Amino acid sequence: MTEQNKTGETRGLLGRRLLEGVEQESSPPAQGPTEEQELSTSDLRYNIRLLEELVRQGGTKRRFTHGRLLGVAGTAVPFPAFTCDFGVILKAEDGNADMVYIGDQGVTNVVAPGGGFELDANQGIIIPIRLLSELFMYDVPGNQIISYFAM
Repeated sequence: MTEQNKTGETRGLLGRRLLEGVEQESSPPAQGPTEEQELSTSDLRYNIRLLEELVRQGGTKRRFTHGRLLGVAGTAVPFPAFTCDFGVILKAEDGNADMVYIGDQGVTNVVAPGGGFELDANQGIIIPIRLLSELFMYDVPGNQIISYFAM
């Protein structure tokens, strides 16, 4: 995707060509730029200025987090604080001897309102959620492990 600026130069999007360090002449051919000519030297300077502005504003936050959560017997254990763009992938570890339950801070193992979503060893789920810390893990015997990857 490109756009024309006031002087008629074609501005390319920051992408694969910028990361590869491709520099081309700043004046596109009459029939329009080829893919290789999409980013000119001025485009690179422009995109570098955008990146510098993002860094100045703190816009380079991590876009994912991951880890393993260890259950505590009979306690709802919160996942870490993280703002997700998409959600989280959860997977109960292969070596778990018992079920783990996923839910809000009141999650339990009962078959009633408040009972969590049950995951046996080696089972997983994808949950579209904004705040990872709103999810909790519960397991009865303790020491069960769940892996997570949040984006």
